[in-house]
Parts: sequence; structure tokens; C-alpha cells
Amino acid sequence: MTKKDGKIHIPDQAEVSEFGGNPPASDADETAENQSGDPTQPAASLEPDAEDYKDRFLRAKAELQNVTRRAQSERAEIVRYANADLVRGLLVVIDDIDRILESDHQPDDTEAILGGLRLVHQNYLKTLAGFHVEPIDTADVPFDPVIHEAMMQEPSDQHPPGTVLRVVQRGYRLHDRVIRAAKVVVSAAAAPDAESESPADSPAKGSPA
Repeated sequence: MTKKDGKIHIPDQAEVSEFGGNPPASDADETAENQSGDPTQPAASLEPDAEDYKDRFLRAKAELQNVTRRAQSERAEIVRYANADLVRGLLVVIDDIDRILESDHQPDDTEAILGGLRLVHQNYLKTLAGFHVEPIDTADVPFDPVIHEAMMQEPSDQHPPGTVLRVVQRGYRLHDRVIRAAKVVVSAAAAPDAESESPADSPAKGSPA
């Protein structure tokens, strides 16, 4: 651009080329450059990567579903046979009972039969103890609603009220949890003797009740 005769002169394309200048970039060239993006990573080359990522995702999803199904199946199998060891232990007790029943006892063999029943009882408790099942000791202890279930009350002058007198049905504990409360008879305050009543407390004969 020059100033000639007081007027501004803008060189045309021929003049620019004559002096070795580079022509300005046109709008069309700028648009084409912007659309091309990164010349080292054409848009068409991204499609194979997307397909690869999609394939990996589907494979991982299918594998996760297979692992979940296997875990559920194994858990169901464990729950189904969780008591297998306990059953095997109880079969020993059944064997003892079978031997007692199959023995040729005479009518007066009461002591032998009782001895066999005691052996069965011991083996039964031993089997339960192996699985952390223990009987609840409730003899002459205060009544506890956590481990006891009161069936009835009996007056007693030898025990304070609320003491377990007898066990009707033994209770059991699994580890630290009561799985069956003991059914017991609980002591109550003894009734006062009739002879100890004062004359003032007893109604006079012939008086209205």
C-alpha cells in the first residue's frame, strides 16, 4: 500500500506477485483447514478404535455376568449342604440307637438298656458340642427371660422368689445365641401359715364375710 498524489494506492494481485509477496489466505482455505482438524489423526481413523473399545466392553460385561452366575450357583450349593457335617455326626447317634433296639434283651435287662441310653445321650451331646451347641445350665439360678421360659410358679420357702426350681425342657445355646429357651418352673413367695395369722386378721366366727 503506497500513497500517491495524496491518495492511498492498494496493489493488486499482479503487483504483489511481482514483488514476491504471498497472497493472503482466502476464507475458503481457512474453512478447509479448520475442517481437516489434526492432520496426523484423520477422523476416519478413529472408527476402528471405537469398535475395539465397544468389543472390549461387551466382552468384559459377558465375563462379569458369567462370574456372577458361578458365584450364585456356588453359594446355593454351599447353603444346600451346609449341615452335612452335622448330619454325619447325628448318624453316629442313630447307629447307637439301632444297636440298642437290635440287641436281644431279656425282660429283666433294664440296667443294660439304661446303660445303652446313657451312651446314646453322651454321644448326642458330644456331637452337638462339636458344633458349638451347649445345654443351658439353669439349676437353682435366678429366672432370666433371655434364657428361660416360665411354665408355672410354685410357692417355696427354701428359695427366694424368682428362682428356677425345675427344668421342664432343657434349653440350648449355639455359640453365644440362645436357640431354644429352657422351660422352667419358677419359685414364688410361700403362702403364710394359717397358724401364724393373728386373730385380728382372721374373721370372727359367725361374722359376715
